[in-house]
Amino acid sequence: MEKPVDPASALRDVRDLVVYDIPDGTRTTLSTNERIDVELDAGMWCLSFIHTLRSLGARRAVLMTHTNYNRQRGESELERIMAVVERGIAPVADYCGRNEINARLIGLSDDYELSDSLKAAFPERSDSDFEVFFLIDYREESFLEDQGRKLMSMLPDIDVVVRHTKMHISGGWLPTKTLRSTYLYCQNGTVYTNWTFDEHVSLVGAALMAKYLNHGEILVKTYPSVDDVKKRYQKRELSLSNRVVRVRDSPKKLYVMGSPWGLVQLYY
Repeated sequence: MEKPVDPASALRDVRDLVVYDIPDGTRTTLSTNERIDVELDAGMWCLSFIHTLRSLGARRAVLMTHTNYNRQRGESELERIMAVVERGIAPVADYCGRNEINARLIGLSDDYELSDSLKAAFPERSDSDFEVFFLIDYREESFLEDQGRKLMSMLPDIDVVVRHTKMHISGGWLPTKTLRSTYLYCQNGTVYTNWTFDEHVSLVGAALMAKYLNHGEILVKTYPSVDDVKKRYQKRELSLSNRVVRVRDSPKKLYVMGSPWGLVQLYY
């Protein structure tokens, strides 16, 4: 960034940061150990991410639970997903209850396999200073239906879309809610045993950095001067700017984000 942001200002800006996280890599991240069973590992990651955002002062977050498209992979895949969701209900619900978090289940239908358990575990509340929106059995086509548009209207506008292990968000677009969002790629899978608490903080920091880098660039861009245009051309086209930032020795996490001048790779 051309103008550094001091830590106090960054922490203050987390308050208005809305991250939409699409977890992935739960089968191919082989960090599970005897401390935690495989089915619980993914749910505990989501809990830790919520805890980190809330602890840093954020007020809202959106998390993909799973898409309806997963059902196309067959019965065994659906059984695995349901086992993961079911195993995560109790600890996440307990955390939300103890910390007065309003967990909103977007897309949950009465026909959903775990509908009764989820509704009982996550009653909506009005006394909360933090809201988390869980997308349940999500499909993009729902926006074409009246009920789907009504559900979409409940979501906050997204600042940063985070996708883990894949360079796309196919199947997870949120029409109108990601209209002015930027994208952050995280190369690391979303299982609890694969992350430390400071690495969760690094993810929030990377998301905030992605928001800063693209501020004023999405749908509202104006070029203040010829010098600004020349600077962009020099960095993006002639220098093929690809900035690599290493925060610590022996990094364990990799984030990739865009900027007006080129890619930024952040190793933490």
